[in-house]
Amino acid sequence: MACKGENTPSFEEVARRTSELCMVAEKYAPDLDSICYVIGTEVPIPGGETETIDTLQVTSPDRLDRTIETHIQAFKEKNLQAALSRIVSVVVQPGVDFSHTAVTQYSKSSAKKLVDQLSKYKDIAFEAHSTDYQQTTGLANLVADHHLFLKVGPELTFALREALFLLAKIEDELFKDKASNLIQVVFKTMDNNPKDWINYYHGSIDEQQFLKHYSYSDRIRYYWDHPDVNSAINKMIKNLDNVDIPEFVISQFFGIATNEQNNETARSLIKSRIQYVVDRYYNACGFDR
Repeated sequence: MACKGENTPSFEEVARRTSELCMVAEKYAPDLDSICYVIGTEVPIPGGETETIDTLQVTSPDRLDRTIETHIQAFKEKNLQAALSRIVSVVVQPGVDFSHTAVTQYSKSSAKKLVDQLSKYKDIAFEAHSTDYQQTTGLANLVADHHLFLKVGPELTFALREALFLLAKIEDELFKDKASNLIQVVFKTMDNNPKDWINYYHGSIDEQQFLKHYSYSDRIRYYWDHPDVNSAINKMIKNLDNVDIPEFVISQFFGIATNEQNNETARSLIKSRIQYVVDRYYNACGFDR
């Protein structure tokens, strides 16, 4: 990815810069056997897509070859042959991404040529970005197709937002006039400090409000540590910690069977919501949680 004002760098230039960084790592790493390298630059726009995704271009076999081979050459030119064995993965676009309102799910058939091409290279796997919101079967297929690293971020904070909003609804039911008004506070804060969403959410005021609430891009994540919002979160949790939340109320808002989950707290409900996302990745890798 080019920096501001820079032309898109060539494969050779990317490899040269990578080798220079690698030289420093090889020189100063306290334990070379404990480090590994991921090469390649096929990463999405920082912060997420700003527009609807019409089509996704899966990394071509030729692009994979050029990425790997230019890095091998650049490493050799700097006498980094030993470091070549520490390259474990290459970043690719396997055909997964998400926009504000839609998710492009992984297709084994669309990625087949890319996956087949990897067999040319020993001990190198793929890294995939923006695997958030993939179906669990899709994550498992990515793993089966040699994606060693599955990058996830907004889906975790999306789950956090879901939990916080649900707890705010419970708080409204139990505390009425003494509630934290978390949802109102966070949106007032977003309106007063729009820099983290204004360039992403377009359309009418109502459309922007809808995206601020529910977008997969989850730009709201940049506001949870704002002092006003953080204060409201702490007040909400303190309120809920001072009562035993009825199980039937938890079931109403969180949609979970609570007869085997006694003594749920605000924090445990937040954690379980996020853990559900993490568990999908464990399950995709064949691990039980």
